[in-house]
Amino acid sequence: MQIFQAFGYEDEYYRGQVRADWEEIVGQDVASNVEIIDFVKELLILKTKNSVWKNEMLFRREEIMRLINERYGKTLVVSIRVK
Repeated sequence: MQIFQAFGYEDEYYRGQVRADWEEIVGQDVASNVEIIDFVKELLILKTKNSVWKNEMLFRREEIMRLINERYGKTLVVSIRVK
């Protein structure tokens, strides 16, 4: 982790951790239907398998942002876009 900080890649490190821990963060049910397709600065872009999951993610985006930010102890996500 210190090497990432030293070279200014701390946020990239955490974004990778969010991708790696996605199922643990949101649960198996969500993770099997929703994937992270991009992480642009503090915007998390998700892709869902269908419109039902899209609506679910739109409804739960505040919760997901909170879970991610609390897990890593910093503001990594301030907005979520669902496709």
